Amino acid sequence: MVAAAGLGYVQYGEKLPGIYDSLVARFTKEPAVTTTTRVESLDTEGVAPLGEPDAVEDFPVSTEPPSPVIDQPESGHGHTRTQVKEPPAQKTTVNPSASPQRKRPENRTPPPSREPSLIEMLAARYGTSDPMELFSSEVARGNFSTALKVYPKLPLSDALKPKAIIYRIRAAKGARDSKTLAETLNRREIHDGEFYLEKAQFFFRKGQTQKTRNYLDKAAQAPTNFMDPMVFRRKLLYGKGLCASAQFNTSPTEETRREAMTAWYEVKSLLRTSPEHPYFQKADQEIRRVNKREVARK
Repeated sequence: MVAAAGLGYVQYGEKLPGIYDSLVARFTKEPAVTTTTRVESLDTEGVAPLGEPDAVEDFPVSTEPPSPVIDQPESGHGHTRTQVKEPPAQKTTVNPSASPQRKRPENRTPPPSREPSLIEMLAARYGTSDPMELFSSEVARGNFSTALKVYPKLPLSDALKPKAIIYRIRAAKGARDSKTLAETLNRREIHDGEFYLEKAQFFFRKGQTQKTRNYLDKAAQAPTNFMDPMVFRRKLLYGKGLCASAQFNTSPTEETRREAMTAWYEVKSLLRTSPEHPYFQKADQEIRRVNKREVARK
């Protein structure tokens, strides 16, 4: 006799309902051992029905495979025979459409070829990418309009250098760009003979004779860093001759006559070996004109 909680006494050999074997097989996954038990007494009051748990659990979250299928018991002489069948193996079907596929490259039209910039074209021509070198080279070759387009691309530190200012003046004069010339001359002065000479010519075209003389005097005393000294002196003396003639025309006196004659004789002396030079010919004409004109007598 064996005591069972809430079930009274069970004697070996007694018949026990087959559901017990089913529960054993479910939790052990092994064929249940056939036993016969005898129930002497069964107090069902306050006891859950046989084969059901005393408490209700939540839905299982186990990942175990499904429980084995149990065949119906075969009847016999007080015995219950249970056969356990393993669940059929699950077949996995591969969906070809679900398999990853390589993305085909899109047929893209190549972008149009980019035209080289002005700096790139000049760099290929001169073999350097230095904007300052490109700018001065274009001025030296007489490509004044192109040079003026390069100037805004100079770094600020280069654009303010005396060389850049002088070469911009030359480019503006060569391109006949009076607006750029005036802007360059009036923006910032540099201590250079060529700059003062250009500013003297600027005021001479405006008819401002006194300012012209002042800048000619500055030019004569300043160094000339970017022009041949001989060329500079020739231009300087020619400018002084024009300014002296203009003063004589405004105020024809013996003093202004003498000043004009002296200025033009200096030009002829400098170019005595080049009588065909336009400056020499101009000096010869002015000397004759001034000498013939009557002057006011005191």
